[in-house]
Amino acid sequence: MNIYQQRRKSVYSNTTITYTRNVCCDGNFLLNAPKQEHPLVRYRIDNKTNQVSCEYCGKTFAYIETEV
Repeated sequence: MNIYQQRRKSVYSNTTITYTRNVCCDGNFLLNAPKQEHPLVRYRIDNKTNQVSCEYCGKTFAYIETEV
C-alpha cells in the first residue's frame, strides 16, 4: 500500500486531502449530501490540528505535507 492510500484510509468520506494550508469550500462534491445554498468560504488550516471543517457543510480538509 502506498503512502497516499495509507493516509486516505485514515480519513472519513467527506474529507479532502490537501497539500496547501489555504483552502476554500463551496459545498460541491460532498458525498451523500443534498444540494444546499452554500457561499464560497475560505479557510486557513491550523498548524496544530492540520485540518479544518467547513462551518456550512461539515466537509473536512486535511493538510498533508508533500514528500518532494
